[in-house]
Amino acid sequence: MERDDRTPGLKRFFQKLTLLCFQQLLIDNMPVADYVSSLLARFACTDQLYKIKNALGEKVEYMVDFMSEANSAIDLQNDRFSPFREREIRQHIGDYTLFMTGIFRDCVVKGSSLKYYMDQGKYSYSTVSEFDRLAEKQGAEVFQDLSSRFEYYSWVLDYMKKVYFKDASVIGPYRASIQSLAEW
Repeated sequence: MERDDRTPGLKRFFQKLTLLCFQQLLIDNMPVADYVSSLLARFACTDQLYKIKNALGEKVEYMVDFMSEANSAIDLQNDRFSPFREREIRQHIGDYTLFMTGIFRDCVVKGSSLKYYMDQGKYSYSTVSEFDRLAEKQGAEVFQDLSSRFEYYSWVLDYMKKVYFKDASVIGPYRASIQSLAEW
């Protein structure tokens, strides 16, 4: 699993919030909760949200371009051929689509892309899981679970956003929970 030690306080914040949401929704899956909290902490830095670069070294910002980069990484005729690069891009696509369909679901729905994002996220996590399983890497089961229950985890992030990421005047009874999480 990828770790980002640049934001340990942010990671703790998201870990506590993710665990709280998992508990409230009766989800008992610590490895996925840990992965999701790491993803949220990583993507709090926009440079991580758009970390994939194209052949010109420009950051990739759109799903169609993420897909193009993933396809070029497995094209034997392409000088950028690399199954390891494809795995990295597929993990990023899974993470990006989970983040967007969870935290920014309204934007994805507004663009009529929810099903497409869900399908690409599931497929990408499945690809990563299979790659890691064949390479005998730890964590393959986390990606398989993220793939098979993608909609479910996306909904958890949507729940998190709706319950905990509201304007302070709208939070109501959850305000104390958020303040205690921030102080933790």
